[in-house]
Parts: sequence; structure tokens; C-alpha cells
Amino acid sequence: GAYVHGKGGTYWRPLFNAQGEFLRPRFHIEAAIQLLYEMDIGQKTPHPRVSGGEWWVQKRDLKEDIGFHHDKDEAMASLKSTMKFPEVSTVTYMTDKGAPTVVFNQTTPDGNGAMPITPLHGVISYPAKNRHLRFQGNLQHGVPAFLAPELQEGTIMQLRGS
Repeated sequence: GAYVHGKGGTYWRPLFNAQGEFLRPRFHIEAAIQLLYEMDIGQKTPHPRVSGGEWWVQKRDLKEDIGFHHDKDEAMASLKSTMKFPEVSTVTYMTDKGAPTVVFNQTTPDGNGAMPITPLHGVISYPAKNRHLRFQGNLQHGVPAFLAPELQEGTIMQLRGS
């Protein structure tokens, strides 16, 4: 399908059947969601706040920005003006190329303000093939293109404020 702003449609994958057993994956992305659930949540049984995973694929220019944002249920935000965040957010890199993901210790209660106003901590994760980045689902994150190095080494740096 066509990409809009580098992003295709999003898809929802429920993880469990009514008996609490993993649903059989139909293709590799669904198998990956199941595996990542086990890694990120740490169990093979249903979690009280995690029922599945939303996924999508992005096709981006190597030095293209993804603006800073909070992952959320977009429909609930638009229709009910309510911020519902995922339990965890993840980024899985397919290549070693492109700008890094930056995650700050900053969230928003309602989409209009930031807490803390100035983030004191952050992580920069440079792309490395098969690298999987996991962070709290309500944290602000983005991909600032100006941080893309010409030669990438696949490193992670911790940022600390004073």
C-alpha cells in the first residue's frame, strides 16, 4: 500500500484466545510480536494491562526526522480528548542506517503539558540491525535527523541533566 509521511497503516494483533493461550501467529511479524511480548513483559500468560500489540512499518529517508511525540491511542485522543498510553513502547531496527531514537524521561498527563517541564534524563539509541529498544509507553521520544552520523557504530548513550 501507499505510505503517508513514510508510514503505512497500523495493525492490531491480539495475543491470547479466551482460554489464555497464545493465538497462532499467521506470519513472521505476528510471531515477532509474541516473542517481544515474552521478552518485554516477561511472561507467557496474559498480563492484566496488555492484550496485544499494535504494529506498523515505516519507510523513511536515512536522515529524516520523526518529530517528538508520545505513543497513545490516537482514536481515544481524537474522539474523547483522553490520553491512553501503551504499557511499553518499542522500536525494532531492521538496518544499521538512519538517525537515532531519542527517549526522554518526560510524559504528559493530557497532551497539553510536559512533566517534568525540562527532561533531566534521556537515552539515544542508534540503529543497529535487529536492535530492540523498549521503554515506558508514556515517554516522549522522536528521531532527530541531525544526530545521524555519516558512519554509524550502533552505540547507545545515556544523557544526564544537572
